Amino acid sequence: MVATEVHSLRVDGFIAMLFSGRPEVEASVAVITVYSRIKEDHEKHLRMVLGLLKEKKLYAKFLKCEFWLSSVAFLGHAVSKDGIMVDPKKIEAVRGWARSTSVTEIQSFIGLASYFSHFVKGFSYIASHVTRLTQNNIAFQ
Repeated sequence: MVATEVHSLRVDGFIAMLFSGRPEVEASVAVITVYSRIKEDHEKHLRMVLGLLKEKKLYAKFLKCEFWLSSVAFLGHAVSKDGIMVDPKKIEAVRGWARSTSVTEIQSFIGLASYFSHFVKGFSYIASHVTRLTQNNIAFQ
């Protein structure tokens, strides 16, 4: 999503089916995320979502709601006015990964790290050095 502004509402504890077919609303069992490119549209989207919740007599604890966020963590990504980026928590998971001591552990690490392939220029070349350690003719040390 390329946007000049991203505004978001997050509400825990609602059901996704209420919002099916509405492109400006992403909902799961636990979270409703309303996103908009401009503030005026976001106000309209918020009113629509909150009105529908009221109509269906669904309520949330105010303390679990977040309004007018400039950045949202969503499915392992950080979405903001600057675009979609890797969630910093995912980067820390890779940085904090303990040194692999077997081929299976290296394969697990490659699986985790391959998530970043869309975000890191030259990822295949960088990963090739680690992938080489999974070959049969290479002694693992």
